[in-house]
Amino acid sequence: MPGSPPFRVVIVDSLNPQQFRQLADRGAAGLLVPEVGPTTNRRQAVAALVRGAEVNARLGGVPRGRPLIFPSHVSQVSALQGAPDGLIVVSLPPRGAPRQNDRRYPIVVIGRGFHGLLESPTTRIDGLVSIVDVAPTALGLAHGSLSATPSSDPVARLTSLDQQIRANNRLKLPALIIIACAVTLLAAVRPRAAMTAVLGALLVSVGLGAAHVSSEPLIRKSHMSPRCAAQ
Repeated sequence: MPGSPPFRVVIVDSLNPQQFRQLADRGAAGLLVPEVGPTTNRRQAVAALVRGAEVNARLGGVPRGRPLIFPSHVSQVSALQGAPDGLIVVSLPPRGAPRQNDRRYPIVVIGRGFHGLLESPTTRIDGLVSIVDVAPTALGLAHGSLSATPSSDPVARLTSLDQQIRANNRLKLPALIIIACAVTLLAAVRPRAAMTAVLGALLVSVGLGAAHVSSEPLIRKSHMSPRCAAQ
C-alpha cells in the first residue's frame, strides 16, 4: 500500500487486566465484538478484521475480498514496551475450531488524540466496538472510524458494560421460555391467534438479527457519553 496508514494494528494472544489498564492509560479502550453469529475463532475474526467486513457464522463466517490492512502479531504484550504511538492493540479469539461467540475482547487505540473510552459508529454503545471498525480506523478513513469520549476510568466502565451484557444474555433464555409458554397457552384457547403470535415473534427475531440488535437499550442508555445524554 502506498504511504503509511495512521495506525499499525497489532494482534496479541491475550491481555490480562493489568496489561489492559496499562495500555488504556496510553490511549482509548474498548471491548471488541469479534463476530456476527453464534460461533467464532481466530481465522474468522482475522478475516473480518483485515477486510472491515463481517459474515454471519451460520453462513461461514469468513468474508471475501482484498484485505485492507495487514496486522502484525506479538505473543507477549511486553514486546510493545517502548513502541511509538499510532497503534491499535487488539486481542482476538483463540485458534482452533469455532467456539461460542459469547466473549468480548480488549482493544486499545494509542495515539493521535485517542484517550478515554472508544466510541463505535457501528454499535453506538460507548465502549463496545465492532470488528468492522478496526480497518477504517487504521486507515484513517472519514467514515466508519472509531472515536473516543473522555472517561476518568475507562477500564471500570468497560467492566461494568461487560457485566451488563452478560446479565442481558442470561435473561434471553428465560424470556424465550416465557414466550413459548404463553404461545402454547394461547394455542389451546385461540389457535389462529397463536399462529399469528408465532409468526410475529419470528419476524421480530429475524429483523433484530439482521440489524445486529442485541436487546441492549438499557445498556446503551447507561453507557451514553455525557454529550449524547444531554441531547
